[in-house]
Amino acid sequence: MSFSDWLDAKIRTLLTEEAGAFADSARGKAPTGRIRGNIEVGQVRKDGGRYSIEVSVSLKKAPEAGAYEYGSGIHATRGTPGTYPIVAKNAPNLVFWWEKKDKWFVGSSVNHPGVAARPYLAPAVKERRRSLIRRILFAFKEGVNVAVKEATTGKL
Repeated sequence: MSFSDWLDAKIRTLLTEEAGAFADSARGKAPTGRIRGNIEVGQVRKDGGRYSIEVSVSLKKAPEAGAYEYGSGIHATRGTPGTYPIVAKNAPNLVFWWEKKDKWFVGSSVNHPGVAARPYLAPAVKERRRSLIRRILFAFKEGVNVAVKEATTGKL
């Protein structure tokens, strides 16, 4: 096995393991079961000399994922904050218990203020960052040792 093959395998393994640990951390912080169940880890990709791996949440399967990560409505940390209308579709009125006013709301529409952010991805990144950096530095050091061995002996 050449050094470049060894290094490629090492990077792929490291990224796969760290992405899995990141996804597990995010799942542990996810505010809903639907978000937790739809955090997925992709495959390592290599484009030229750059490696990447995607950890994602399907917005088709968990449409609330972005609202919880970044907030929505007046609580939005991305985009333009503001209320958004919710209009009754399948009945003449919306009917729900309005906790803030301690009473039932009955009406054909409401301007919803959105939800406050309850991030789960950003805290997982912060939690896992040091481990990833430490492991990359260790792999680099190991790679230098392997390259020196290969250069001096002709073998890995």
